This record gives sequence, C-alpha cells and structure tokens, in this order.
Amino acid sequence: MRELKLILFLCLLTFAVSCGQQKKYLEYKVAKGETMRSIARKLDIKTKDLRRLNPNIGRKPQANTVIVIPNNKLNFTEDTSQKEVIVVSSDNEEEVLKNKKEELEKNFVTYEVKQGDAFYSLTRFYNVSQEELIRLNPSLSEGLKAGQLIKIKSRQEGDAIDNSIY
Repeated sequence: MRELKLILFLCLLTFAVSCGQQKKYLEYKVAKGETMRSIARKLDIKTKDLRRLNPNIGRKPQANTVIVIPNNKLNFTEDTSQKEVIVVSSDNEEEVLKNKKEELEKNFVTYEVKQGDAFYSLTRFYNVSQEELIRLNPSLSEGLKAGQLIKIKSRQEGDAIDNSIY
C-alpha cells in the first residue's frame, strides 16, 4: 500500500511539473509604425488584454520593443534557434513562409511532410536517427503533421542528398 501511494504521488508530481512548463506567453518584436491596437488586431486579441500583459508599454511602442503576447493557438511560426516569433497575418502569409523556407533551405536539407509519412521512412531515406530529427525540430516530439516543413540535417553534412523523398 505504501508503494502504491508513492507511485501515485510521483505520477501527480510529474503531471504537475509538465503542466507548469507549458509556455503560456510568447515574445513579439514590435515593427516600426505598429501600435498596440494594430498588434492586437493582427493577433486577433483584445487591445485591453494586450495592454494588461504589457503595463509598462504605451499605446505606441518603439520599434524593436519586445512585448508579451498570449500563446493561444495563434497562426505563427517559431524559429527556436534564434528565439524569434514571426506572426503571420493573411496579407503577408505566403511571402513570410516563402522567405522562411528559402532561409531554411540555405542552411539545412529540408522536407515537407506529406500525409502518411512516418519517422521510419524518413530516417531510412535520409540516414538520420529519430532523435536527430527531434533535436533539429522540437515540434516533432508531438508527431509528424502533414504540411510541416522539417529540417533533416545541416547542409555541411548532407549536400549530396536529394530533397525529394518520393
């Protein structure tokens, strides 16, 4: 009975720690000419909530000021290597994604995940381990999702690799 209580306690402790480590807020770098209202509109949140999260920032923040935004299923891409969050709005979505893809392809062998792809086929084709893929793409710890653009290996390691799997 004592071991069961200990195991239950450890399970609850592990669950509490994992819930506490979720990112509730992200950082956003203000572009020149943006106001709190325009940022709130772009992120589809209330200006009042944005101002409440950033009380020391006025209505017209200076360019390159970093503000806090809520992390609630926004349409964004996050570059974990540079800790930069790029918020994608409908008017510049294609351009931002295209530029991001070109930038990634300069430094890494990349692959766009298709429906039905599995770690096994990718690791066999590109001769990399699943752990390497997850290290380069932390979001893969949740699994592969169709349409994801993932890094396979750096260009120095894999210049001779063809970028198409099928």
